[in-house]
This record gives sequence, C-alpha cells and structure tokens, in this order.
Amino acid sequence: MARSSGPFVDFSEVLPWSDEATGLAFVRDGKVVHKIDVEKHHHDIELGDLHRVERSGDLARLKWKTRSHDGPQHTMVRYSHDDGRTWQKISPDLSYNDKAQLGVNPSAIPYQTVVQMAESPVKKDLLYIGSDDGRIHTTIDGGKEWSELTSHIPVKRWISRLVPSQFAEGTIYITQRGREDDDFGAYVWKSTDYGKTFTSIASNLPAGPVNVIREDPRNPRVLYAGTDFGAFVSTNGGATWNVLGKNLPSVQVADLQFHKRENIVVIATYGRGMWTIDASAFAK
Repeated sequence: MARSSGPFVDFSEVLPWSDEATGLAFVRDGKVVHKIDVEKHHHDIELGDLHRVERSGDLARLKWKTRSHDGPQHTMVRYSHDDGRTWQKISPDLSYNDKAQLGVNPSAIPYQTVVQMAESPVKKDLLYIGSDDGRIHTTIDGGKEWSELTSHIPVKRWISRLVPSQFAEGTIYITQRGREDDDFGAYVWKSTDYGKTFTSIASNLPAGPVNVIREDPRNPRVLYAGTDFGAFVSTNGGATWNVLGKNLPSVQVADLQFHKRENIVVIATYGRGMWTIDASAFAK
C-alpha cells in the first residue's frame, strides 16, 4: 500500500460534470461551486483560475460537504441542465425539518439536510437520497414521484453513503454512521429490490461508524468499506470482512474510489493522507 502526500486542499468534491476534454472542472468548496479553467492559469496547487457559478433560489440549510450529483442540494433536490446556471427543484423537503432540532443558530452547523445522493449507473432517473437525520428516499422517474424507504431499515442514523450497484438495477448499498448519536455500531445494508427490504451485511466488521462502501467494478461480490478505524474488503458479498492493506494506520477512512485503469483502490483518510492498494488479487 502506498501513500500520497501533497498540499492541503479544502475542496470537498470534484463534481461529476467536469470535462477533461475542454479543460474545465467544477469543484465545491463548501457551499460555493467553482468553475476552473485548468489550462489558462495554474495556482501553486495546480487548480487553475476559480470562477463562482451562480445558483438560483433559496439555499437554506446546506452541509459543508453535501453530495452533488446533478447539482448541489440542501433539504431538497435541485437539477441543472446547463452547467449550474439555473436550477430546478425536483423534490419536496426530504428531511424531518423538525424546528426543535435545528438549534438556536441553524445556519452555523446545519442539521436535517440531504447529505447523500446517488443515481443508478444501470437505470437512468433512478435516484436515492439520504439525510443526516436518517431519512431515505428514492425516485424512479427523475424526481416526479418520491417514495420513502426510511422504515425499511431498523436503525435511524446519519446516512453516510448510498451506492447503487453497477451490475443489478434493483441493488443498493447503504451505510450509516452513529458518531453523532454516540452509537459506534457498524451499519451496512444491502437491498436487491429497490429498497423495499434490506439485509445487514456488516457481519464481522469491527464496531465503529461506517463512512463509505464501494462495489468492485469487476466483481459484484467484492466490496470495500471504510470506517472510523480503517478500510476493509469482502470477497463474498459482505458475508465476511478482512482488513484492507497491512500498513494502513488505524484512521478514519472518509472515502474509497476504484481506479479502473490502474486497477487500484484509492483510500482517502482524515488526517493521514491518501493511500492506494493494488486490487488485482481481490476480484479473482
């Protein structure tokens, strides 16, 4: 396993509509979306010239690292078809919106916000939405109608990741973290019927908040999980888990990504840099 170190960059997400062909990239720095011309100028961190992309409408409660797929969202989902110049609301408030839980200054540390959004790579317009107060919603028609899945999981905790399968249209993986509730259980769920029922695949994962799960693009039985204490791999669909990498320190793993060309898993940690591991052996 190799580690990569470099400048500290506070961009929380490279947005999926970035275009390598044109040299334009869109990144989020907290609540601001920037458009970058990576060819025209280069800063010392090689991120180029930053331009704010204006967004329309009320952006009331928005997490610093709220997920973006077709666009940034807060308590509801908005869609843009023109690179963020205009936005269309396609959902109602998908949080509990309990005023008593918002605190004295809800804009300081927003709560009851949408924090996860994922579109199926198999079926267009099949979206899953998760909030920090534990609600889960889905739509099969790009937001025309929404169904709630919250009651289909027995634990109501922060939705830390939603990952629709790359192989089966109706399969969705969900992780939850209980850090904010002083709950250190490991919550990993799998549904094969569009979220109607869920089965726990946490198995022998050590206790601790789970932040991310990923599906190997070559083999649906190979899964990767990141928790507050490290990274893990399963080669049997979550029936059992093993530590991923021998020399990765015990550290919070915030994200995992699979690099198809290089056949490696990229591990993002909170405080110990970026790590990579050769994934060749796992999909055999």
